[in-house]
Amino acid sequence: MQEIKKLGILSVTRISLLFGAASGILAILYLGVLSRLPIDTITAMGLPSVTLSATLILTTILWSVVMYGIGGLIVALLYNLFSKWVGGVKIDFTQTSVKKKK
Repeated sequence: MQEIKKLGILSVTRISLLFGAASGILAILYLGVLSRLPIDTITAMGLPSVTLSATLILTTILWSVVMYGIGGLIVALLYNLFSKWVGGVKIDFTQTSVKKKK
């Protein structure tokens, strides 16, 4: 069994930034679908009407990237601190044999 004792703070933050970008793009796609619905349908669903603009698109993606980046940074820092106290996450790597096709 292997143990993860420390996370690379910058590597976790970089991955978190990419997750944030993906999340922001998905949010824009969702808002794009909502913006295409008729106003009556949107108000019947209890949702505010949405008009996509360049500002909304950039703000949504940027906000997601920043929040995910900060979250990843905090998680990596806390993991490194807590793993010193209680130990890291234990992972069991099992080697499997690959059968060759004839």
